[in-house]
Amino acid sequence: MSRTRAQRPEDVVGAELETVLYAQMLALFAPHAVRAERHLPLLLATLTSRQPALRRAAAATLRHFAERCAGLTRTSPFSAR
Repeated sequence: MSRTRAQRPEDVVGAELETVLYAQMLALFAPHAVRAERHLPLLLATLTSRQPALRRAAAATLRHFAERCAGLTRTSPFSAR
């Protein structure tokens, strides 16, 4: 029996969803652990998924990043006065 086996589509979707949810947890509970820019390619790629749960999780995480970055801009000492 071969050690490699074909992945089922539901396994791939489950892994993608787990990855997005992990990025979401990092964004919420450890925002300084990893910069938002590192997550953007993954999140943007999953917005076109055929799985609603995956799209929803990616959109929520992107929204959180946008809100957090907007808050940083407002309180930045370098923002326009």
